[in-house]
Amino acid sequence: MVETVDIDVTFDFRSDSAGRDPDSASPTLKRYHQALWSKPLPNGEYLHLTTDNCSYLRNNDMYFGSDSITASFRYERNKELLRQVEQIIPSPSEYFENYEHKAYTIGGEIIFPKHQGSINQTRGCSKKICDRWDLTLECIRRYYAGEPSPLDAALQRDKDFFELFKDFKGYVDFFLLQDCVNEKYQVKLWLDTPLFENDPMPKTTEDYFSWINSQLDFVKKRSKRITDYWMRNEKSEIELGEDELTTEMHYELMEGKGTHFDFMVAAVYGAINRGFSKEEACKRYGITVEEYETNIERVLADPSW
Repeated sequence: MVETVDIDVTFDFRSDSAGRDPDSASPTLKRYHQALWSKPLPNGEYLHLTTDNCSYLRNNDMYFGSDSITASFRYERNKELLRQVEQIIPSPSEYFENYEHKAYTIGGEIIFPKHQGSINQTRGCSKKICDRWDLTLECIRRYYAGEPSPLDAALQRDKDFFELFKDFKGYVDFFLLQDCVNEKYQVKLWLDTPLFENDPMPKTTEDYFSWINSQLDFVKKRSKRITDYWMRNEKSEIELGEDELTTEMHYELMEGKGTHFDFMVAAVYGAINRGFSKEEACKRYGITVEEYETNIERVLADPSW
């Protein structure tokens, strides 16, 4: 497991980014991603995110970057709409500061494979997606369903990544995105526009406020899911710590009925059965994977166990 950290779902990642893009500059965001998403995968493997020999995060030969789920569309081409929006808001600077303060929290962030032509880059450049997360997620759903979408090429480039989750439900559940879908795992659109039309951004002030509110409502709900998940995760860590103590106590009580090494092999076996990867369990109990694989059958066959 990654070293335990405290997850504060209200932490604004702009605050430790020195005025740069939080997705690349915030050390707290990187630490939160590493802690939250290092866990068992739907395909039975384990996503072990590390900062070793990479610019952000990696798992074996797969490199990751952070991406913001939210978008306020404050582009030059939208200046007329934004002018109308600002006429309605009593204090535009306060309104958008409040938006960014909430948007740049962990509930509004996700990771994608990082490389040239990545999903992150492509969804921002596609005229049919325009950085909309709801449309991006619909493209991911269609990828798993074998249906075409504007992001087909980018998603296919990351086929190895998406295979980790087996199916769309696995992807949604892993990243705690359940509030983006209904009970049938159909994607909820945050803006009522025809699917994959050109320039699918808000065209009226009503649409704009609806878009902003839908995003912030999602961030709030996902933040609650992340808090609940992390509390369960910390409880599991405590229980595992207690189990480790019990392992040492059992060894002392049963001294002479097996070596300390054999007890550690048995402890790894138990941890794997509780959902830990073989690598993480071996690391936790201080033996190598090779030592575990070489000795586990012998240890389990010992009648003293």
